[in-house]
Amino acid sequence: MPEVLTTNKKTLGLSSVASSAQSDEELVGLCLQGDEGAYEELVCRYSRGVYNYVVRLIGYQEEARDATQEAFIKAFRALGSFKPQNKFKSWLFRIAHNHCIDILRRRRPTVSLDIMREDDDEGASPIQLADGGADPERRMLASETGEWLQKAVEKLPEAYREVIILRHFQELSYQEIAQILKLPLGTVKTNIFRARELIRKQMLEWGAI
Repeated sequence: MPEVLTTNKKTLGLSSVASSAQSDEELVGLCLQGDEGAYEELVCRYSRGVYNYVVRLIGYQEEARDATQEAFIKAFRALGSFKPQNKFKSWLFRIAHNHCIDILRRRRPTVSLDIMREDDDEGASPIQLADGGADPERRMLASETGEWLQKAVEKLPEAYREVIILRHFQELSYQEIAQILKLPLGTVKTNIFRARELIRKQMLEWGAI
């Protein structure tokens, strides 16, 4: 298979009929026909997103690079099980997610990864960050607030942290998150609501908002 974290197909010398104009599903079809360049195109599309998700979930850059590569290798080997009616992105992120959970379980085997399934409350509003605009003072305030927000995300329980990362860092839809985590749509919304409330509470305690 191609070197998964390389982003320039020309440097690999791969012969391929794949192009950036083709859909993910078309590229998967080419991969299954033996076109390694097609998989390299998929890696180009998603390596940054998968790495960003993995590093935020497991926390260590070097470990995240290895985990990202391993996730792409697992996906490559499992391409035959991919169903074209599903989104490749969701399928890929699910593989990366499962790999991260395995890493976290090995690192902290006593931590429960179960997700609470109580009914959602109403009245939550999204966390708003200051817009720095052209004012240097406001830009600095917005930057500092963003740093506190990142710290608050890192303090979340794993089950809440992953939905926030998928929603607000990877900008996936609720439905896509539900597919990746194999959770009911309502549970995803509930967990995002609770994660936001925990972030808001922590930010208030720190005086960051």
